[in-house]
Amino acid sequence: MTAAALVTLVVAGSLTWTVVHSFSPFGSVGVNPARGLPDDPCAVVGEEVLDDLDAEPSYWDVSEYATGCGWRTLLNGEEEVPLHVGHSVPLAGPDAELVEEMTGEDVPRDAEELYEDEVESAGEFGYESEGSTEVVDTEEKDLDLGDESALVLADIDYGYGPPPTQRVTVLVREGDVVGTIRVSLASSDDLDADGAEELLADVVADVFG
Repeated sequence: MTAAALVTLVVAGSLTWTVVHSFSPFGSVGVNPARGLPDDPCAVVGEEVLDDLDAEPSYWDVSEYATGCGWRTLLNGEEEVPLHVGHSVPLAGPDAELVEEMTGEDVPRDAEELYEDEVESAGEFGYESEGSTEVVDTEEKDLDLGDESALVLADIDYGYGPPPTQRVTVLVREGDVVGTIRVSLASSDDLDADGAEELLADVVADVFG
């Protein structure tokens, strides 16, 4: 189970956290992100890069354990490409225990485990599908960022005909925080890991530089 799914369950369980005033481009959110997470998840990518991508914000989320922001962008000659940038930390002991009770699944208890879980999830579809959706190919490349990092390129066939969607995920662990950049390209099937790294170089430099 990914960190985002775990956080959703934590919120659904009405767990207690410290509430203070924090800010985003969309107004105050009333939640204090913990342990080094960005207060404003949409500010981690600079305006110059967002302008180059013709980026339009589409959503944002802030909780104690994860923050994230999404945009619709122009990337690789394709319009409306979803770009997500997020940061997360492992759940604290009592919250992790509650999620494990609710799901019957193990929860990452440290950043190394969280990072490994996120890398594994990046090469998977993400949830059970009753149709013909499947990951038809994956490529993983180690990066020289943070304490450990990787780029995962997954080709996903949704059963709509060629080409498959190419989902690119960059994952970086810096101390206790795991950062993620993800885009999904629906009109191209010729990217490899090196090309994907080059495509996201400016975003990666802003977020992890």
